[in-house]
Amino acid sequence: MPDFQTMQTLARSMAHSMGVVLEDGPPEPSHDGPEMPPEPDEDIPEEPPQEAQEARVLVPDEVLDPEALIPTALIVAKLEGITAADVAKSVMLAERAIRVGLITTDAQQTDLDELRDALKAHQADIEARLTPYCDVAYKLHKALTGLRASALGRVPDAVKHAGNVLAVYMRQKAEAEAARQRAERAKALAEERARLKAEADAAELERQRLAVEAEQARQVGDEDTAQALLAQADIEATTAAQARQEAIYATAPAVAAQDIMKPDGASAADAWQALPAHAEDRDDMPLADKTALIIFVGERLSANDGSFIHLLSVDWKAAKALAKAQKSTMRVPGLRAVNPPTYRKTTRG
Repeated sequence: MPDFQTMQTLARSMAHSMGVVLEDGPPEPSHDGPEMPPEPDEDIPEEPPQEAQEARVLVPDEVLDPEALIPTALIVAKLEGITAADVAKSVMLAERAIRVGLITTDAQQTDLDELRDALKAHQADIEARLTPYCDVAYKLHKALTGLRASALGRVPDAVKHAGNVLAVYMRQKAEAEAARQRAERAKALAEERARLKAEADAAELERQRLAVEAEQARQVGDEDTAQALLAQADIEATTAAQARQEAIYATAPAVAAQDIMKPDGASAADAWQALPAHAEDRDDMPLADKTALIIFVGERLSANDGSFIHLLSVDWKAAKALAKAQKSTMRVPGLRAVNPPTYRKTTRG
């Protein structure tokens, strides 16, 4: 596992290449050697020259602020200084080469070949000067990220696992609350419809009773009473019809939501994604699922629906390997084998 000593060494290597001085913390006093001279007065500290102050970074046994441990700004500033003149050369050479579209004479061939050689030489020069710093930075980055990974261990996986478990539990509670509200609304709706039905049934019974009494009054010659009873019977019929209609179109009343206990600021957010129909990981998609998807997209294309074509992607690495193997004999609908010219030049020492 990379330790602080390894990182310190890498930081020294990079800074030393740039002329930046990295000092250790003050040495421990020795008890075996001769007596050391007395410490200078703390009220009058000895200051190094201004130039040394600007380039010196102390590296004690404790982890410093990153910018103090690795003087990135100072290093980059110096690198920019030594490559500033090369930028213009890079632009000039690249523009000259890119402007060339097609050559038709041997003289143009010679000129472009020489320009390419100049580009290659310039590229090699820049890389030779900057690659050592990039290599040290890469080693330092690798050491630091390795140390971070070793220090964390399975902590990131554990954080994700704990979050998943919490999200499942919170979603279960949310779904249970939603189911409770649906049940409450269904119960209230059923009770309301039952009440309206009972009201309609009672009005219908009252209408029937009034109709019987009206017929009895008519039989004894009391027409006025019969008409009055029939008018009341019509009102009851209207009431029954209205109650039945209300029962048909009745809606569930609102149900008060119950608070769901959860940590402050926490929520179980939706994170929809697509997975194979018969696998839990997209990299494990079985052939049957791939075939079913291809057939589905083909059927939609046959129906002039190309909205699903993006679900099928070409494995260009495999296609390139097939073209390299079969060359001009490759026959795959939708693909073709091409052989663009590639310029190679062997430099003799």
